[in-house]
Amino acid sequence: MKESIAATPDARLYHEGRNLESDRRLEALKEVCEDYLPYDFVVGVTVFGSTAHGRAHEKSDIDTCMFIDPDELADSDDPIELDDSDYREIALIIEQSLAQKLGVQPEALSSSERCDVRVYPINERIVQQIVGNFERQTEVYSDYENKRSELLARRIGSDNYSWEKFNEESQAMIGDEPKIPIMDVSVSKLFHPAVGDPSRLNELRSQIISVINASQYKEEIWQDVVLVIETFEGSLHDNGIQFPKNFEEARFAFGRVPTDLTASTQELL
Repeated sequence: MKESIAATPDARLYHEGRNLESDRRLEALKEVCEDYLPYDFVVGVTVFGSTAHGRAHEKSDIDTCMFIDPDELADSDDPIELDDSDYREIALIIEQSLAQKLGVQPEALSSSERCDVRVYPINERIVQQIVGNFERQTEVYSDYENKRSELLARRIGSDNYSWEKFNEESQAMIGDEPKIPIMDVSVSKLFHPAVGDPSRLNELRSQIISVINASQYKEEIWQDVVLVIETFEGSLHDNGIQFPKNFEEARFAFGRVPTDLTASTQELL
């Protein structure tokens, strides 16, 4: 299926020839989502892996993510503050609901003993923090790399100078290698296909693109997003699958709230 990435952002990973088990799992997931999406604090749900690609079988896990806005919970009439254990508990409840609708045991839907349903706290404020952390990590790492390059330039051509000696001198003069910059995985998970009504997810995606656009590292950030998605989906540029491969394409695809999801998207979701 070849669709415009701007017109159908949530159909890009689906394709013709999906099998019946994938359809059955998507329908069950959609029914479970309908119980949660009406709540203001639920931003949306995404799906990836074999269920999204139409290759699921009876023993396949269901890879899905739910996104919750913690500020909506905190500002409600009955304020609630969730911690990591609460998000894991919600994930288990969703998994149990899916298993009940499909008539299987919950462990049949996850790989090994890990729950493959994830629940993430997310909103524009959190994304700004994530991008800020990435920027600081990038600046620290770039400074480290520049100092190593300068040291290497001074030592090139020295007699009996080896790579081992360079690393020893670098360790003594510059210090340990800092953490490689990486975006929080929750941001990438937002760009998997949405299940059910994608309107709030699309709003947040648009906000995320605006936050990234304000960063001098916008391209590095988007490449990190693509890297994480391709880890789970394989190459997103093969077999007609369309996904923004650079930030300019991402800004075109997600930088506004889409208003015309095509009929093919509605049928798939």
